[in-house]
Amino acid sequence: MRAVLLVLVLALVAAYRGNRMMLQVEQRHLVSCVVTVVQRHFPVGRTVHLSSTGEDSHAESVLEAINHLELWPVQVTGPNRVSVSPRNVEKISSYIIFTRSVEDITVQTEMLYASASWDSRGLFMIVVTVKVSNSEELALSIIREVWQIGRGYNVVVVIQQDDLLNLYTWFPYSSHDNCADVKNVVLINQWVMEGEGKFVREGSLYPCKIPSNFHGCTVNLSALCNGGIYNEIYSQYFLTHNIKSNYVNNFPNDGPFSERILTCLRNLWDRETDILLGIFPLVVENINKAKPIFPYFAMKLAGLFLVLSPSHAFIGFLTFSLPLCGLLL
Repeated sequence: MRAVLLVLVLALVAAYRGNRMMLQVEQRHLVSCVVTVVQRHFPVGRTVHLSSTGEDSHAESVLEAINHLELWPVQVTGPNRVSVSPRNVEKISSYIIFTRSVEDITVQTEMLYASASWDSRGLFMIVVTVKVSNSEELALSIIREVWQIGRGYNVVVVIQQDDLLNLYTWFPYSSHDNCADVKNVVLINQWVMEGEGKFVREGSLYPCKIPSNFHGCTVNLSALCNGGIYNEIYSQYFLTHNIKSNYVNNFPNDGPFSERILTCLRNLWDRETDILLGIFPLVVENINKAKPIFPYFAMKLAGLFLVLSPSHAFIGFLTFSLPLCGLLL
């Protein structure tokens, strides 16, 4: 009887050690996969934001590996560790988010989106730290949450399935049937958990996601001014990029300018509009979530200005170009 018990105990110990070793191997490959993506795609010298649920060791291992490389400043947030962004903070271009479920990613994304450093055009790598039966379905739900909350679209979700790490992403506005709703995901690559580990395919995990041809997709638009030259400029842009526009508001041009600004910004933050067009005052409280981009069109304006000098007054004629930009979040 004692011999049988001894054999049983030894078997349990061997199984425990085997499972522990397997978990260590899986964690090592997960860390290697994440760090490889960081090295290949995240801009060197720019801040990387790392978010975790605080209930796994994967984030600590990745943080240690990134710090060892000494190439990226790292900002960390978690349940008991909140990062406070200073005023006029630089936008964060790279995110690593360790999560367990759709509920967790919702909370994490909402917290990150509330910060002035949030950049919807940043690179997002979301790592699921639990095993699931349907990795594609979970990736679809996670990408949909990040898009709906913060309009993050450069998203790659890493989920383990057997001896592979599946990497999923999505492409908005890829056809007239696939516009701004996350309906499907693409298995963009896989990491093989054998030996030192490697990707199955070469190529970028973050290719260009916003196309030059929107395939006739409808885009909600808010504009401070309508009519005349404004409509000509808007029409030229939408025609060039094959966009069907839907005006969320239609202000009279003689209405109070301040009310139009506040209404447009409110529509933008509440996700009622996709593009906001107009000339806005540089008020930090209103545009701290915006990021400067290159101008799309330039208008040449001419005007008469009265210029006073100490000796006499004269009228000066000034011609200048004004770039037309839109806020797209």
